[in-house]
Amino acid sequence: MDGWAMLTSGNADRLYLIGVQEQPASTESTQITFLTTRGELRARARIRKGMKQAVILFGGSLQETGCEPIYEALDRDLATRDIGAVLLECRCPGDCAQCAIDALLVCQYLDDEGVRDIALVGWSFGASVAAAAGSVARNVRAVAAISAREATESCC
Repeated sequence: MDGWAMLTSGNADRLYLIGVQEQPASTESTQITFLTTRGELRARARIRKGMKQAVILFGGSLQETGCEPIYEALDRDLATRDIGAVLLECRCPGDCAQCAIDALLVCQYLDDEGVRDIALVGWSFGASVAAAAGSVARNVRAVAAISAREATESCC
């Protein structure tokens, strides 16, 4: 993935991935840190070698709760079905365009790991992020937008 870049809307800067650090977070999950030219992007993942499907979860904005309280139960359940799970902590919470770019970076990472089918699940603000990223990612097969905000509230 080194050298992978994205252009952001209205900005000539490129987002480059410098590297990826993986550390065990528990016996079942891994803390992944994506080092980029625009700061660190963190995610907690439960992905095993050979998995072909995964779900990326997005919470609400900083003031809202969403998937975080149920993440552990959800990712455990998905693992029993041989489906990976990633909880993404976006670099710029509240900025839909930047969060969607973060989601696309994780989609590319999962593709590089052999995961071909991805579902994006977002709560509130995260629903807008899931819809935005899902509309352009080639390996996203489903988007679930739960308690979605209006796009004009989230993606302006």
